Amino acid sequence: MNVQNVVVSKNIKRMYGLLSDGQRQTASGYSTDKGIGQSDDTAAELYISDRMMHQRNAAAQISAEAQDEISILQIAEKRLVEETDALQKMEELARKAAFDNLTDVERSEIADKALRLIKEIDNISESTRFNELSPLNAGESDGDNASGKTGVGSDKRLGPDARQTIDEMRKLFSGAFCDASSGNLGIGEIDLSTKKSSGRAVDLVRDAKQQIDAFQDSFAKEHERLEKVLRSLHGVEIEGADSNNIDDPESASEMLNNSKGAIIKHADKSMVAQANSAASGMMKLLQ
Repeated sequence: MNVQNVVVSKNIKRMYGLLSDGQRQTASGYSTDKGIGQSDDTAAELYISDRMMHQRNAAAQISAEAQDEISILQIAEKRLVEETDALQKMEELARKAAFDNLTDVERSEIADKALRLIKEIDNISESTRFNELSPLNAGESDGDNASGKTGVGSDKRLGPDARQTIDEMRKLFSGAFCDASSGNLGIGEIDLSTKKSSGRAVDLVRDAKQQIDAFQDSFAKEHERLEKVLRSLHGVEIEGADSNNIDDPESASEMLNNSKGAIIKHADKSMVAQANSAASGMMKLLQ
């Protein structure tokens, strides 16, 4: 028995010396016979550590997706303001053509200005892009495109729940896209050639402005939904630990150290088991 105890003691002392001070404290129980028998506790610690890291990675992935989609909304909202400005100018031209006595030359000049504004609106709708997405030209942004182009992409290392959350978020987000082209707004072919047609053009431009307002309201609601996603991620409770901010580097370091400590404890147990086996064989020879 003395031979066996010496071999075990030397192996434990060698493995114990590999640990840092923090890890040595958590692994100290394994230097005793009682610690060697606590394999269930060690497995639970490893599971909790892996679970914490998995949840952290999933939260970071979803956060990145939400941040990208918020960026798209911010760009789209800014460009819608530019379209509203163009519509305001167009309404002023239509009113001038409807109520002022103009010569044919003046009316032609107003019509040319209105045509340039229409082209400007179409250019805004077509050129507003983010990662191949066109939030103001819904015809070019179908669900498949949205699910493949937003954010940092699918990560196979994430669990099915995280991927499902991202897919659902993308599907909802793609539904917020709109068609802000002149044709969809109903002003693609307004006629300012006469007072009567110019009066109808005033109503069309006013309706287009209301439609832009509705798009902006839709984007604002989607923006708020994504902000709620981010707030919920920052307040999520990770299993087996207190609430952790997903951007807290100290939490990541602590989880990493716990994982390393658990791995070393497994190695310690393995070496002790091998030492006991070798010592047992030696004792049989001595007998």
